[in-house]
Amino acid sequence: MVELLVAMAIFVVIMGMVLSISMGVFRSLREGGNLLRKGQRERVCVSRLGKEVSSIAKISVSAIPFIGTKEEFFFIYTQDNDLVESRYACDQGSGEMVYYIQSPTDFDAATYQYKGACVQGISECSFSYSDGQNWYDTWNVTVSKLPRMVKYSFKFKDEPAVKDFVFTIPVSQ
Repeated sequence: MVELLVAMAIFVVIMGMVLSISMGVFRSLREGGNLLRKGQRERVCVSRLGKEVSSIAKISVSAIPFIGTKEEFFFIYTQDNDLVESRYACDQGSGEMVYYIQSPTDFDAATYQYKGACVQGISECSFSYSDGQNWYDTWNVTVSKLPRMVKYSFKFKDEPAVKDFVFTIPVSQ
C-alpha cells in the first residue's frame, strides 16, 4: 500500500513537470510567432519605404515635390511608368508609422487613395534627411535639391534600442 502511494506521488510530480514544460514550450512558441509577425511587418514596411525612396522621380526640382519634417515626409516616385505620391507619417498617438498612397499623383500631400499602418507598437518615430555631409530634421525640395539620404528611426514600445534605416536617393547623386 505504501509503495502504491509513493508511486502515485512520483507519477503526479512527473506529470506536473511534463505539464509545466509543455505549457512553457507552447508559450514560447506563441511569443516567438508574435515576434516573427512583428519583424515581418517591419521588414515589409522598410522594404516598401526603401523601394519607393529609391524610385523617387526627378523631372525637375519645381515639378516634383519632396517635403520632409521630423514627423513625416511627402514625395513622388515612379511605379509602372506612372507618377505616384507617397507620404509616410509618425503617429505618436496611435504608436504607428502610417503611409498614404495616391496614384496617379495629384501633387497634393493632403489627398490620398489608400492609408495603411506600416509599423505598429512604436513609442518613437522620426525622419531625417542628409545632403551627404550633414543630417537635417526638415527638407524642402523647393528650397534645395533632393536629399541624398533619408533616415527612418523608430523604437518599439517593448524594446530598449532605437532602430535606424538609411535609404539612398539615387537621382540626387
